[in-house]
Amino acid sequence: MNVLPRFILSTLLAVIAVGETSAQVSEPGGTPQATIDALNNPGEHAWKLFFFLNHQAKQGVAGEPDSSKTSIREYDGDRAVIWETWALASGLDLVEDPPGSRKFRVGVNKSEVFKNPATQPVPWAQLDRGPATQKVLSRDFKRLGVAMGSLRAALGPEISTLLAPTGTDPASDETRMNRSTYETVRTKRLWSVEGLETAFEKAANEKEPLLVAFEQMSKEVKARWIPLSECNQNQNCPDKQRYHWRTLENPTTGQKEIWGLAALHVITRDLPNWFWADFGHFDCEAGVGACAKQGKPAETPLVDLTTRGKNGGPGPSGSNGIRAETVGTKWENYRLRGTQIDFSRPDGRATILSNPLIEATFQFSSCITCHSYASVGRSASVPESGSSLPIFARQKGVRNVGSQAEDVGRPKCERFYQPGGVVIGECPPIFGQASPLYLQSDFLWSIPFRAFSENP
Repeated sequence: MNVLPRFILSTLLAVIAVGETSAQVSEPGGTPQATIDALNNPGEHAWKLFFFLNHQAKQGVAGEPDSSKTSIREYDGDRAVIWETWALASGLDLVEDPPGSRKFRVGVNKSEVFKNPATQPVPWAQLDRGPATQKVLSRDFKRLGVAMGSLRAALGPEISTLLAPTGTDPASDETRMNRSTYETVRTKRLWSVEGLETAFEKAANEKEPLLVAFEQMSKEVKARWIPLSECNQNQNCPDKQRYHWRTLENPTTGQKEIWGLAALHVITRDLPNWFWADFGHFDCEAGVGACAKQGKPAETPLVDLTTRGKNGGPGPSGSNGIRAETVGTKWENYRLRGTQIDFSRPDGRATILSNPLIEATFQFSSCITCHSYASVGRSASVPESGSSLPIFARQKGVRNVGSQAEDVGRPKCERFYQPGGVVIGECPPIFGQASPLYLQSDFLWSIPFRAFSENP
């Protein structure tokens, strides 16, 4: 008599489990509920993103989950996760030529978005995700024996801002766009200097506040990988159990190396000013293990170890920052460092979000503030300056406000109205008729930072 009820119960539990798994594998965001979650439960929203982004990817296509894996707990070694199959926005390798000259030219450029000379990217379905597709790791400028200060000096006195947006090392960060972001860039000609300048004129003539407004489903990630040197010769090294790892080819030596994911910035358009989340490997908090020689130990606290629930219980990541869904897997070593949904707190204090690797030397910085200065300027009205890889390589690049390490809190409106993005006056009246010299590129630095000219 108990067989039928037991069978029904087990069937119901199986259906519930399948429903939960399917929801987890579906890409979060782009819905009214996602906006509510991002505002009211940002920690939980961040983890939903993490579970999807790091689900093992289906081979041969971009951005789809491997249906044979039911959750983030199931994975094969040395296999791409979903975000690794998104469109590669980075991939540029600058070469010092001749060596020691502090003069640089564009070397290898494997970017799928920003080519040199600029050409329209292929439709999403045509992105090459075949078995021969090799993961890109650009050379680190530091390995070339060149300090970032020297790189900025090479630009000449006309450049007053940092070479790259705060938190960006163009030679070692991996930046990727999801389909929504990629197709917006592709179809609106935001992949070239000329396309961005045309978009500026159109937006300015129509009195639009932004150069472009991305869809709510749009996302971008920026990752930092570190070498797991002990694994190069030892296939059974412990770090392979503790990191998401990939086999990469060193472009200098041609040798195969094992690298581990150490940091992951995630941004989504679920909010008008985007939703910001940062994850990092726990080793990098104290700078131990494979992280011992990378960056600096964390100077800002882990949100999940300091923010508790309403009743004094664990934060959004559970006990000690570890989500129950990750226990016993490599993913339990990754922590949510924090989220960001506004420039400042209700009491006026600036919000801070950084990663000890990506923002190693300026950890008391703000993702949302830095990206608020992502912009395009009218070439006839502003100097040829700002944060731009082409400008650094002495080619025509996008003129923009630029970024500075001390950018925190609300953006300074004066910088959008002054040539070169400097602060030399006051903001125009709120209801005045002044037109900005720079228009924001909707918080995406990739566009003005990486776009080349269509003319060689």
